[in-house]
Order: sequence, then C-alpha cells, then structure tokens
Amino acid sequence: MPRKIAEEEVRKSLFHKFNLQENDIEKIISYNKIFWGSPNVIIKHLEYLRDNATVLCDNLVDRFLMIKNLKKGVSLYNLKLKHGDILGQIKYDSYRNKQSIKNTYEHKKIKYNWNEEQFKKYNQSRAVTKENCVRRHGDIKGKEIYKSYCEKQKHAGCSLDYFIEKYGKQAGEEKYIEVNKKKGHNLQNYIERFGEDGVSKFEEYVSNHSVTGYSKSSQKFFDALYEKYYNGKECRIYYAKFNKEFGIMDISTGTYRKYDFVDIDKKVIIEYNGDYFHANPKIYRPEDLISFPGNIKKTAKQIWLEDEEKYNLARKRNYIVVYVWESDCIDNMDMVLDRCITFMDGITNDNC
Repeated sequence: MPRKIAEEEVRKSLFHKFNLQENDIEKIISYNKIFWGSPNVIIKHLEYLRDNATVLCDNLVDRFLMIKNLKKGVSLYNLKLKHGDILGQIKYDSYRNKQSIKNTYEHKKIKYNWNEEQFKKYNQSRAVTKENCVRRHGDIKGKEIYKSYCEKQKHAGCSLDYFIEKYGKQAGEEKYIEVNKKKGHNLQNYIERFGEDGVSKFEEYVSNHSVTGYSKSSQKFFDALYEKYYNGKECRIYYAKFNKEFGIMDISTGTYRKYDFVDIDKKVIIEYNGDYFHANPKIYRPEDLISFPGNIKKTAKQIWLEDEEKYNLARKRNYIVVYVWESDCIDNMDMVLDRCITFMDGITNDNC
C-alpha cells in the first residue's frame, strides 16, 4: 500500500511552483486523499498542463481534475484538454489521418487479405444496431444499450445538455452557440455551404419557407386580374394564392424581399398597398405612428423609406413596379383593374 502523503509538503510545492489559491490546493489534497496519488506525479502533470495551454479550461487544477474524469475515446475535446490547443489539434489530426487509412478497403485487403464482401460485413458489424448490441452484450443489456444510444442520438449535436456533457459548461455553451449559428438559414451560411450556388439556394429556401402576411382584399383583386387578363395564357405569374409570392434577394444586405404580384415574362410587379400598413400619403402625415404586430411601431416616413428600398431593389432587376391602393379598389375595383390591364397591354416585352 502506498505511503500516506505529507500534506504540508504538497501544499508548499503547489504554492511555490504554481502560486495556487487555497481552494485549488484543497482540491488537489482532496484528490490525493481519495486516490493516494504520488505528489511528484501530480506536480509533473500540472507542469505539463501549464506549458500546454487550452481555451477549454483556463484553471489549471480544474483542468487536471476534469481530465481524471474524462470518458474513454479519442475526441478533439479530450486531446485538447490533455495536451493543449496546439498539440491536441496535431494529435487529433494525426489520429484521424491514421483512422482514414486503417478503415479503408485497400488497407484491410493488404493487411488481412480481405475481399469486398468481408469488408462489407466488417463495416456492418461495427454499426450501432439493435442486432449488434444484442450480439455483443446479450439480449437484456444489449437492448438497454441500444435504447440509450438512440436517446442520445436524438440530442447529439443539437441540445445544450449534449454540448455541456461533452465539452464542459463554459466551452459547451460556447460550442452550442457556434454550432447553431452555422445551422442558421441565412445568406452567409448558404454561401459557405454551397459556394456559387449559395445565393440561389437561399432564395429557394426563403421562397418556400417564409410566411408573408397578405389581405383577403389583395387576393380578391389579383384573382380578378388573373381571370380577366391572364386566364388561358401560359405566363409565369406569382401571388400568394397562385404559385406563392415571388421574391428578390438583396445581396448587399442579405435580405429577401417578397412582392405581392409578379409577372416574370413582362417584368412587372404590382404592389397592393393597404392604406394603414403602408401609410397612404393621402391619409397619414410623415410623423404619424403605425402599429404592427409584436408591439412594433413605425412612423409613416419610415414605412415609405422601406417601400422605396423595396422599389429600388426591383428596379435593379429591371422590373416595372405598379402600386395599387386598397381604398381605390374598395371604391371602384373594376376601374383599377382596367388601368392595370391597359398598362400591361402597353408593355412590349410580352413573352406570354
């Protein structure tokens, strides 16, 4: 049985070599009392950790104790915790390179003279399936292990608890935020994932998933316009009830603007403006406040500027923008329809 440690000697060594606080020294003493570890070995280990720093844990003693409680397995987190950021990354990259070679068919063929069928069976035997778990651990324990694995997989890589368990509280929370930022549906992430196709893929995603509010009166107007002017024509028409609303990506800001009615072939956009939410200038003054859902308030002038930005974006794509006001349609919808149709007939780039 190892001899009992001399506490005072350890305290002096820890204080003079590492300038540790009293509470950190107590942690080491408590650890030694439980495991009867050699003070010299612990001090050498602390010296090694001090020289190989990591951002995963900046407290030397906490890091030492965390390493003692690490689960088996090779991961970047484990190696960085044990060897510091630089050396840990080198060891992890080396491990991955070796594994990428060892797990190839070519390697198994040279080392074990396997054929493709044997290699296939080998990979199948490594998979975490109910059958494999039962074969390795027996019926009862195997099923329990498989069930536990399935439960973990539900949260793997997506829950905060998963990251805290894997990386510790501080590093886990930071990793969780980082991963979720990368998962977000925004223009920058799509460009990083898909390169040159990122913009078009992001436009496609937003077009299919974003919800835009629209009024019943606007759809009544567009239904009437479609029936009166487009019915029977093979045209690319978009509005909320017909092919969904069409949008344009603003690359400079990463925002996606949807428009009420779009004729792709004629390059015409019709914006049906509600008198209240678009602050009809005939009714509202620039300083008047308009209330939106979510307790959001905007001045009429702010709304006009936003609509102007939306207009300019459409013009950059060579669209002609026509505005229809809700109150005009309520007063005389047929007259507004006739004006729009007359305008459409006067456009020469008609591909319908």
